[in-house]
Amino acid sequence: MPSNTRPRISLPLMLAYSAMAIVVILIGLPLIWMLFASFKQTDEIYRMPGTFFPEQPTLMNYPAAWNAVPFGRYFANSVITTVAATASKMILALF
Repeated sequence: MPSNTRPRISLPLMLAYSAMAIVVILIGLPLIWMLFASFKQTDEIYRMPGTFFPEQPTLMNYPAAWNAVPFGRYFANSVITTVAATASKMILALF
């Protein structure tokens, strides 16, 4: 005869899940804050008191950031380093 009761979750397991949820929120909140700040205008970022959501979202920060530093060169350097490291590890793994 099947039982219609749900399995009970132990208190230590519930505490562990709660702690993990708190850690995820604490780690994720600054990342979400940075994402929302990337859509704000400069004066809105530094305004006190601050706001979480942008009042007038803009995408103008992305081209400005891309043109401020040579991201294309940085990306190429990362690809070259990654390919070289992966190839050398694969070659060394054969021996």
